[in-house]
Amino acid sequence: ENTLLQEITTLALEVRRFASCEFGYRIKKPGKHLEDAVKKGAVFLGLIGPDEVKAGTISLKNLERSEQLTLPRANLITYLRTHISTDN
Repeated sequence: ENTLLQEITTLALEVRRFASCEFGYRIKKPGKHLEDAVKKGAVFLGLIGPDEVKAGTISLKNLERSEQLTLPRANLITYLRTHISTDN
């Protein structure tokens, strides 16, 4: 679990190089994370549950388009760089 927290922290710090990013490490129901993200005006919400931990993936929701996909965590930065406007 500590390694996962380190990985998530590293991902968040990398995203902060080109976009605003916030991450939470507390265990909550996905709906609560979604509610918090919407209140804060987030464009994307990434969730890592037990299935994603095992598979090395992240469930990524585009809150503006109501779309969701699952991708390898190793591909998250590249994906976000190509889908987040650098004008932010």
